Amino acid sequence: MAAVRVASRRSDTGPVDAARRVWPGARGPQRAAGRGAPVRLRRILPAALLSLLLPACASVDRWMGDRLLDVTDVVDLKHGRAWGLGVKLEATLYLGAGFGIGFVESSREWFGRRAQEFTLDKQGGPGAWFEGLFAHAALLGADGGSASSAGQSAVNAIFLNVLMLAGDAQAPPLIDRWRFGAELLLPEVTFGAYLNLGELWDLLAGLAGEDPAGDDGTRKGG
Repeated sequence: MAAVRVASRRSDTGPVDAARRVWPGARGPQRAAGRGAPVRLRRILPAALLSLLLPACASVDRWMGDRLLDVTDVVDLKHGRAWGLGVKLEATLYLGAGFGIGFVESSREWFGRRAQEFTLDKQGGPGAWFEGLFAHAALLGADGGSASSAGQSAVNAIFLNVLMLAGDAQAPPLIDRWRFGAELLLPEVTFGAYLNLGELWDLLAGLAGEDPAGDDGTRKGG
């Protein structure tokens, strides 16, 4: 009789234990499937965010690079080899006056983002040497540089740069003509510095996303 009771207990509890063993296993795949979607989402989300941020970061990097170059454009510099002694003041490219005499052998002068270069043709005739002449006597004067460039050179008559009125003379863009500064001619060297108000405006406008000078994306000297 005792054996029959033990068997009966085993038969009563056996199926329950079996069900308990099977039931957790049956729910396991469902739980794994439920957890799989959030896991995949967590893996995909950073990559998606990164793909969105990279173009934005590149755009910000370009914007900052253009603004830094705009800062360098605000002051135009001029340097070169020369001999003589003189000084010239400029109030825009249209007005200027100076005093002194000498020759400019070579020069490099900036107008915003772009530069112009001049090299004296020493093997040329008197006309070539005239291009290198720096001669100013207050109201009248001429700069050393190519006469075909109203930015590189100047012929002043009663302060007015008549080259700016010549239709065949090349001139810098309008935004780069509004600068104020001076050039100093010394033995062996010439040097000038000018505050370019047009490029200052371009810098301030660039902070608001504008580009009056049209030089965004252009390297210095490009």
